[in-house]
This record gives sequence, structure tokens and C-alpha cells, in this order.
Amino acid sequence: MKGAQCLMQSSEVVLHNLSKQAVKQDHTFHKIYRHLYNVDFYQATLTVKQMDNLIAMLRDESYQPLCDEVLDDALNEALTQLLQAIYQPAASKVSHTGATSRQTKFRYVKQNFTQATWLLSGAIRPLDDALHHTLIDWLTLRIKDQKMIRLLWKLRKSYESKKGSFQSLLQQLNFYSFDARVKSNAGITAYVRHKGDYLLAVTGHKKNAQAVHQCLVKEGASICIIKHSKQGVPFLQHHIRVRKRATCDTPRVQLLIPKGTIEKIIVQQRIVKDINAKSWVPLHRTTLVTAPADVIVKTYNEQLRKWYRIYQYADNVTPKMQQLHYMMEYSCLKTLANKYKTTVSKIKTMYREGKTWGVPNGTGTARVYFYNEGYARKSVFNNG
Repeated sequence: MKGAQCLMQSSEVVLHNLSKQAVKQDHTFHKIYRHLYNVDFYQATLTVKQMDNLIAMLRDESYQPLCDEVLDDALNEALTQLLQAIYQPAASKVSHTGATSRQTKFRYVKQNFTQATWLLSGAIRPLDDALHHTLIDWLTLRIKDQKMIRLLWKLRKSYESKKGSFQSLLQQLNFYSFDARVKSNAGITAYVRHKGDYLLAVTGHKKNAQAVHQCLVKEGASICIIKHSKQGVPFLQHHIRVRKRATCDTPRVQLLIPKGTIEKIIVQQRIVKDINAKSWVPLHRTTLVTAPADVIVKTYNEQLRKWYRIYQYADNVTPKMQQLHYMMEYSCLKTLANKYKTTVSKIKTMYREGKTWGVPNGTGTARVYFYNEGYARKSVFNNG
């Protein structure tokens, strides 16, 4: 291994220093490509021979993607770390992306979208030829290193062929580019993004929202919904709207389980016989009849917990989840009744314990109770 390589800084130090510089809005990076010669980025995944081979190709710019999957993966990881260090600090400030949780994004929406007159939501389209050029032009605003720019152009081949390791990196850079270009629009008062989905606020006349809409389409939005904030729009599997409170002048952002969501879950899981009937008749699940009783109950419990985790911050989570709970519980009881060739009432009597019920676990030493922990709405402002 060459002596110059051995004297290089650790990858952690390199990334830390880049991140420190990245928060300076006008800072440009002139010598980024040389960090790809740093063996510390590759030691966990490549042999010494592979590292020397990759670094040699990077030095003379003979490297071509899609020729060696192992080298592609290693280089992709190094590039991802370097470019995230440069672009993610600024992107997180304007779009609340990165490692932030759904709770953090909902908190931001609750705090910053109260004055919205219009809400726009949608999706960013995948990279195409026009967006590739737009992306590279945007990258050159900060990266003043032609070797790095030429390498990023090469990676386009990987994206267009839908092969290799670099697709997610290029798409993430496209998201960062979209953030920066959209946020520069003076008509936008608040903006948040989750992966390829975005939500933003506009005040004033509808023509302001329409102008922003045109900008979004130009900048790479494949879907864009415009609605008055009282009506609301979809975002992160929720319906977001702004409502004025009778006792307070300050409007309030509502997070709601969208209309029809519970019905869709019931249809997907085949919980009822006819979703369009006036009265729903729960069905047993034929795929679970042969499973042990505790596995049947655990399966229903896991599904209820899954949906509750998704919608725990929704204003209407309690009544909506109680509706789903009721149908899931009777479907579970019917499945057990079908398993034991008996009736739902007898199953309830057999396994009842106070206000709840449960079946013996696999060893018979304890019970597995049907979900009984409630569906209280959780505040996005609580820690944890």
C-alpha cells in the first residue's frame, strides 16, 4: 500500500470536516475527488488488491460503472458518505429529511403550516434525461472539482440501465436538488419532504399556489395536488388540513386517517364478507385456521399494532382504530371458532378473562391476550 495512502486522514475525520464546511451556505468544495483515494473508505469491504485496483482506476479516470459489482458497491458507499456530508446538512434544514422520524416531520408540520392558505403535496419524478442535466448543473454550484463531476456523469449509465449500486445515491441527490430549487421559490412559506413525497404551504391568492405548482412541475414534480388548507391534502399516509379553533385565533393543523383507509385495510385483509353491505359481517381467515391458537391471536395483534404505529399521531386515531379493532376481533374469534368447529359465543366464553380474553400460549404456561392496550392519540410534541 502506498505511503501517501497510509498518511491520509480517517474517513470519520474527512466526513466531519466536510459536514462542518457544508453548513456554510456559500462554501464551495474544490478537492473532493481526491478523498476517493483514501483507503479508509474501502477497508471494510475490499481486499488490498481490490483497493489498489479501484484507486488506480479512479486516479487515471479509467473507472467504469457496471464492470465490477464489488468495486461498484464499495465506491457507491464512499461516494454516498462524501456527498451526504456535503448536501444533507443543508437539506435537513430546509426539508426536515435525513434521519428524522415521522414524528419529527409531523411536529414540523404542526408548528409551521398553521398559516397556510393553500397546501400542495405530491411526488418527485424519477431522474430522466432533463433532470440529470439539471442535477449536474446544481451539483456544480458547490462542487468545483471536474473529476468528481465527470465521475457523476458516468454513474448516469448505471441509473439509466436500472442496474448497479448507484441508483439510490443519484435519486437521493435528485431529492436534495429538488429541495434547494423549490425552497428558493419566494411563494413557499413552509416545506417538508419524506423521500420522494413532499408537502408545502402557500399563503395568499390561489394564483400564488398555481404559480408554485408550475414551478414544481418544472423542477421535477410528477404529481402535484393543490387544495385549500381547509380541505387538506395527503402526506405520509395521512390527510393534512388546517382548521380554525372556536376558542382561539390560531389555526390548528390536523393529522387525520384519510377517509376510506379503514375500509381499504378491511378489504385487503378480507375481514368482512361484503364491504358495501349496510352491516358488515366479519369473516374468518382460511389461511390461519390450521395455525396454533396463540399464533392466530398474535397475527391479528401484530397487524393492529402495525396500523396503530402508523396512525398514532392522527387526531381521529381512536375512533378509527376502534372500528378496525372491532372487525379484527370478531374475525379472529370466527377464525378460532372455525378451527375448533364451534361458535364465536362459545370461544368467547371459553377464553374470557374479565373484560378481555386470551388463548394459552404454545407451552400452556401463560395466555396470549387479544390486543387490549387501547388506541390513545399520541402527541408529536412528546419526546421519544
